[in-house]
Amino acid sequence: MIHTVRIFKKRFVFLLVLSIGAAQGFSMEFSLKVAGGVSFINPQEVNTVLQSWEEYWITRADLTKDWNYLGGEVSTLKLGYDFEIELIFSFTPHLAIGLSSGYIFSEVSEGASTLTIEKVLGTFDHFKSTKISAIPLIFSGYYIQPINSSLNLFFRAGGGPMWAKYIERDGNKNIDNESYSYPQSISASAQGQIYLLGLGVVFETESGIRFFMEGTWRKATIPGFSGENKEKETGALTYVEEYESRYELWQAKYQIFAEPPSGENYREVKQGTVDFSGFSVKIGLIIKF
Repeated sequence: MIHTVRIFKKRFVFLLVLSIGAAQGFSMEFSLKVAGGVSFINPQEVNTVLQSWEEYWITRADLTKDWNYLGGEVSTLKLGYDFEIELIFSFTPHLAIGLSSGYIFSEVSEGASTLTIEKVLGTFDHFKSTKISAIPLIFSGYYIQPINSSLNLFFRAGGGPMWAKYIERDGNKNIDNESYSYPQSISASAQGQIYLLGLGVVFETESGIRFFMEGTWRKATIPGFSGENKEKETGALTYVEEYESRYELWQAKYQIFAEPPSGENYREVKQGTVDFSGFSVKIGLIIKF
């Protein structure tokens, strides 16, 4: 992680030197950029785990005597939120660099993953809440192209380290009770890289505040998660497909293992990977100092 930060510090200084060299008499301008918006994502591995969990419980209800699947469905991670705050250094009317951080997240709540099953001892709601989140540190270069006196177009490219987190909880409750039971949970984290490209427009105002809209594409596939489960067992977040012989199905799941499992009941064993790649649309303010 330290090595990664050093690399991007060097890149940042390199961009700084180039910009200063190109300044040719222009004074430096500092701006604060604050943005928020929606993010369209498709973390396929995480969504496979959610869909497989749904299939497992529906199949189990269908094949278990005196059980009835009453309804419900499990959503997948498709829409998230992207917040960012950035300090921008402008050296010419066309060139700038920026340093930003923020928060990206998407989740499937308890209510969006509830399956209702009637059993011998009562009717139960089962759910699998899942959340992915990340904090990036991004070094960006900007090219600004004025359109007219109050409208600018900008292009952006950047990258940097990103710290990610994965949380899931399996729970259930009797619908006649208010309390939930959580037999399984996982919390894991990892550090990886994020790269982005952006295009936006800025609307100038006389007061010095600028309004903008920006679309950004990012590449951020994060492997190497480690963490712990409810039993406080620690290890690597591992994606496995485990054979459930009672129901004759393979269930995809994440589990915490100190060592990868083996045997005829496991297949597709690999380190868990969360893909934050996607497209964000954000709006916000740029305040000049």
